[in-house]
Amino acid sequence: MVHQGELLIGGHFIGGACDQATGKQVVKSPWNGSVVGVAAEGGFSELKGCVDAASDAFETWRFSPRHERQKLLRRFAAQVRERREDLALL
Repeated sequence: MVHQGELLIGGHFIGGACDQATGKQVVKSPWNGSVVGVAAEGGFSELKGCVDAASDAFETWRFSPRHERQKLLRRFAAQVRERREDLALL
């Protein structure tokens, strides 16, 4: 298991690149009020960047052979299962 701080990104991860966010938001557990982590704040430009990156990725993804997409999704699912405890912290 990794430590909580190792799971956090200090900015926005958009289109395969990470930038430094100017604003941060402390995230607290609704269960007990403890600090779970710190999230990067974003605005319209970050949202637009996310939508544009997703649209660009879809153009490549939709023409990928079905067996390649299946292989990638199965590998992703295996990694999620393998790291489920770390992901639960998020």
